[in-house]
Amino acid sequence: KKSLSDADGIIAVSRYLAKKALSLGAKNVHVVPNGVRELRPKKRKRKFITFIGTLRHYKSPETVLELSKIFPDEKFLIVGDGPLRRILEEKAPSNVKFLGYRDDVEDILSKTKILILPSKREGFGLVILEANTLGVPVIGRKVGGIPELIREGKNGIMFEKFEELIEKFQEMLVPKKQRKMGALGREISKRYTWKNIAEKIEEIYESTLCSP
Repeated sequence: KKSLSDADGIIAVSRYLAKKALSLGAKNVHVVPNGVRELRPKKRKRKFITFIGTLRHYKSPETVLELSKIFPDEKFLIVGDGPLRRILEEKAPSNVKFLGYRDDVEDILSKTKILILPSKREGFGLVILEANTLGVPVIGRKVGGIPELIREGKNGIMFEKFEELIEKFQEMLVPKKQRKMGALGREISKRYTWKNIAEKIEEIYESTLCSP
């Protein structure tokens, strides 16, 4: 708290985190989102519903397993590692594949038709931008910084309760909708290039240094 209140300026990656900083005594808080590196899609058949993240409770990977049971004809990928992996693998139906930690995000997302982010809390959600850069629409839980990245019905959709997830996921399985959302996602992701983000940060540094 003391560090926040003593700082001449604070940069938060989302309005959600900015509010938290203000509640802890920060005074001069600026919101600058994370940037996303340029990713190049590879020519792959898009056939997977993909979760990317650490396998911990706050990321709610078990939500993906529950969804996979309701849609047995869809193929799901769980990308990431963590303390829940073993128990998740034991509970997972046959249409779910665990890939563990991977650094070939471009290749995985190039094979993905929908990214799912069911986190119970999320300060930002960089994987949303990575997916959008490659034309992959996202379905995410309406928490934390996620609503700042998903434009409802444009580059993805959001849910609050599991019943709502089922309904909206069903809608997203329409290929035409996936293509439309994917194209809009590509356009939206262009606002988050590191060049644009660096310019915003530079402006904040300059104004902070020049202020009395």
